[in-house]
Amino acid sequence: MGSDWERIFAEVPRHLFLPDRFVPDGGQGEVDRWDDEAVWMEAAYADQGVMAGRRHAVGSVCSPSRAADLLIRADLARGMDVLEIGTGSGYCSALMCGFLGEEAVTSVEIDPARAEHARVDLLGAGLAPSVADGDGGDGCAIRAPFDRVISSVPVDRVPRAWMDQCLPGGRILTRWGGSFSHDLVADLRVGADGRAHGRFTIARPYAPALAGDHEAALISRYVRPGEEERSHAFDLDAWDLMDEASALCCGLAMPGVRRIVRPALLRSDLRVALYLIDPESGSWALGAVAAQAPRGILARQHGPRMLFEEWARAHLAWKRAGRPGLDRFGVTAGRTGQTIWLDDDRSVWAVTE
Repeated sequence: MGSDWERIFAEVPRHLFLPDRFVPDGGQGEVDRWDDEAVWMEAAYADQGVMAGRRHAVGSVCSPSRAADLLIRADLARGMDVLEIGTGSGYCSALMCGFLGEEAVTSVEIDPARAEHARVDLLGAGLAPSVADGDGGDGCAIRAPFDRVISSVPVDRVPRAWMDQCLPGGRILTRWGGSFSHDLVADLRVGADGRAHGRFTIARPYAPALAGDHEAALISRYVRPGEEERSHAFDLDAWDLMDEASALCCGLAMPGVRRIVRPALLRSDLRVALYLIDPESGSWALGAVAAQAPRGILARQHGPRMLFEEWARAHLAWKRAGRPGLDRFGVTAGRTGQTIWLDDDRSVWAVTE
């Protein structure tokens, strides 16, 4: 980190952007400002993400190192204009204001209450960037064009508005995908033809991952044994289900799908289970290894998308390709859709509209 960024991180009062009660991801449990302000203040400036209660306007705040990782990747320079997608607490907005000046920072937040909370906290820090209420996928046309679009909101399709509002040669950095990976980033450059092209990388963890009870609630809501379902056997094993390197690459081919791997919740005779859920279509799949069977997966699927078959095809394609690492994958997005590719855009991995 350069000296300018070090100074800015030291100067921005992070505690102003945190709620009075929060749970750090360091594992020490909830801290309460009114119970012990010294402990709360120490946690506020520790290098860890924090999670607030559901009722609080601030949902989560990334760690300082995660913010630094993303901002340094963006390669910001004075004179640039930046569009931030997902204002959240306003902490990253404040950091960019310190580097670029508040007039160069535009931030969009879909939650009006959260946006207003961020405006107030930013003003408390003496800053007044443009914070707009709205869908981040629409960008902010009235403030365009931008040299950088930086999104803390994960997407699995590059919004057309981001490409339209980014200057040729500008860059889009966005978290990518859902629960297949919480830490995947697409780093894209916008060309003169308006298309965005670039590769995927792994970033520092953004904030505490989806908690176990939230995963259980998601499974309970969508996975309902007894619904009309189809069963198939696959010659795979538990390691295939749990392979995180495969999961990252398979997730690129399965937009909108949530992945959960854990001991089976619904059957005591199952050792490990892979749950795949598409909330949009209501499709779900459960692939499990029986407690007494070392190999062989029985998959049950429901809905219009045969999710386990999609996953199995992607997983086997990944193995046939030599188990490539994530750094070999990239994306090219344009007006008619986007292509996920392996090594270069001549080797198509997945196509999405």
